[in-house]
Amino acid sequence: MTTVVLGAGAVGTATAWYLRKAGHDVVLIERQMEAAMETSWGNGGIIHASEVEPWSQPGMPTKIIKWLGQENAPMLLRYGAIPHIIRWGIDFARNCTPERFRANATSNLHLALHSLKSLQEIGAETGIPYDRATRGVLKIYRSREALDNAQRSSDFLAQHGLTYERISPDRSVEIEPALGHTRPTLAGSLFFVRDEVGDSNKFGQGLAAACAARGVQLRFGETIDRIETAGGKVSGVVTNKGRIASTTRRRTRGVRARRGIRCRQDQTARQEPKQRLRRVAAGLGLCAVLGLQANGRISVKLRADARSPADRPTLAPMQYTR
Repeated sequence: MTTVVLGAGAVGTATAWYLRKAGHDVVLIERQMEAAMETSWGNGGIIHASEVEPWSQPGMPTKIIKWLGQENAPMLLRYGAIPHIIRWGIDFARNCTPERFRANATSNLHLALHSLKSLQEIGAETGIPYDRATRGVLKIYRSREALDNAQRSSDFLAQHGLTYERISPDRSVEIEPALGHTRPTLAGSLFFVRDEVGDSNKFGQGLAAACAARGVQLRFGETIDRIETAGGKVSGVVTNKGRIASTTRRRTRGVRARRGIRCRQDQTARQEPKQRLRRVAAGLGLCAVLGLQANGRISVKLRADARSPADRPTLAPMQYTR
């Protein structure tokens, strides 16, 4: 069975790796000349198995309403965008019930722990050097109320596999000496010992090399024109260099993914900050208008996006850190 994987970022190379181990003939297509040069090139590299709580959580709709008109709000929503995201807003609010929040957070945790385990397995098997650090992640809090709330949420997730420890300000400084000057302001911290950090670009490139050594066919500098189907199944992938017969395909193109099958890609080597901002705005039903000021700063104005939801770019899942 020949499987074509579209995109050689961290996810694409890992997909190709496991498919090859399972006995598939694998073709890995990447439009850049190397692996991990787009989404995985600029990834923060935090393996945040503890950061699994969705934004759709109890009390969030009320907070968003209170934040309306505040440009520095943690979750920015402007009045003009509201008519265009009503359906999305209803779905968001439905998922803010305690029951759905817990279910979604638990699902995210299971996926995160599985991903962490897979990453560690690949690292142990291949020996890829990617600046891995396993000292854990420390989340600091300056109010006892916030710390208590975070602990309650972590206690629930601990029933499903999350490992953490609540520690004192002194212990926090011991783990991270750079916090020494802020010691008087700390209420405490939550320490997630299993969280890691690493360089996703180095990991992706190292894993691509390991895939090639196992027999995966790497095709760099190749763009996708279309995906052919027959009888409801994928029959081939057509690129700018020809057709590749396929029985299955996997799409792992990060921020380049679109709703449906829309595989023509532009030739930009890396997304510029302005392009990223426009994509995030579009995912929220907004349109970003950017300009360069005399002082060299970029001005940003957001307005409602007149395009239908089906025509707007979709966002790949993103991580955030409080």
